[in-house]
Amino acid sequence: MSSVTTTSTMQQWAIDMDCVTFSFDNRTVLDGINLRIPRNQLWGLVGRSGVGKTTLLQIIAGLFRPTHGKVCVDNRNVSGPGRIRGIVFQEDALLGWLTVYSNALFPNHRNPSIADLEKAADVLRSVGLANRLDSYPHELSAGMRKRLEFARALLIDNEYLLADEPFGTLDALTRRDLWRMWMQLRSVRQRTGILCTHDPEEAVRLCDAVIILDGTPAHIIELLHIPQEVATIKIEAEHPLISELKQKIVTKLRHQNNA
Repeated sequence: MSSVTTTSTMQQWAIDMDCVTFSFDNRTVLDGINLRIPRNQLWGLVGRSGVGKTTLLQIIAGLFRPTHGKVCVDNRNVSGPGRIRGIVFQEDALLGWLTVYSNALFPNHRNPSIADLEKAADVLRSVGLANRLDSYPHELSAGMRKRLEFARALLIDNEYLLADEPFGTLDALTRRDLWRMWMQLRSVRQRTGILCTHDPEEAVRLCDAVIILDGTPAHIIELLHIPQEVATIKIEAEHPLISELKQKIVTKLRHQNNA
């Protein structure tokens, strides 16, 4: 059984998982997950491929229901999809027949209000797509498509974000450009949620804390809080603090696998 808490009061916990267990096809995938994320914090979720990271996100999103335990968002039980709607998947989830502008507005693309249009234009400008509003997804680079998915997630949900390895299919240079974009967006407005990644450096640079998930069945083996000074380190810069934190994650996973 894993237990992860913070010094925050219960009223400050935006996402609260209480002893969550999930089984599928007579196999326990997740066991005893206790997780409490304060408002305005984005936590990274790191673990081996297939360990259950995506399943954990889907439970928080209400796409799967836990076998045991409960999930609360804003102190209200999650019983189905809708409590958190701002989700970015690893694979493209854009609608090919809609323009950039309409994709960003989806599902309110048919009858958007003036406020919706203005907000979408502002967010698309912030992710560098202001000059591609009438383009279609197939006309965009992979990095541009991922920027558009982030824009849509930010517009759908005013606070929450769940991202499932959103940069995993991109080349190294594009990935770092998007890291930089995401840090700039968070400096304007904080978000609450989880960034699922297989890359320890990505988790360290972009998140406020890192959840390390491992084991069979999977459970939380460590919660690593990231010092605030990491946010001041430029993306392109090598830094001993970044290296130290990355190594802590790698060592913890290696030790767990060898135990």
